Amino acid sequence: NNYQDIQVMQDAKFENSITFDSEYDTDDYSYQAKIAADRKSTPFTYDGVVDAVNDISFTITKTSATVLTLSLNGNQTSKFEDDFEGVWDLLSKKTSDSTYTRELEGDVVVSPSVSPKF
Repeated sequence: NNYQDIQVMQDAKFENSITFDSEYDTDDYSYQAKIAADRKSTPFTYDGVVDAVNDISFTITKTSATVLTLSLNGNQTSKFEDDFEGVWDLLSKKTSDSTYTRELEGDVVVSPSVSPKF
C-alpha cells in the first residue's frame, strides 16, 4: 500500500493524478475512490447538513494505460465544512478474478475559502 495525504481547497476544482508502474494496465481494473470522515465512514456535515453523508466519491478518469486522475469539481469542494479533516482511499478490483486491492490511502484536509465567490 502507498500513502498520500491530500489537500482540497474549498470552492476550487481538485485533481490528483496517480501514476502506476509501467507494467500496470489500468484497463485490467475497475476503481473506487472516496473521502470519508474516518475508516468507519461516520456521517459528517456536508453542504451545511449535519450527518448528511458517509462519504464523497471522486470522479475517476483513466488518463492513460498507467495513469488515473481523481477529481472533484468546485461545487463538490464548496460543500465541505471549513477545515474538514478525514481520510481517503483508492480501491481497485481486478476484472479477471475480482481481487480487491487498496492502491492508495491517506489523510485529507480541506482548506477554507477566504474570498467570496464572484
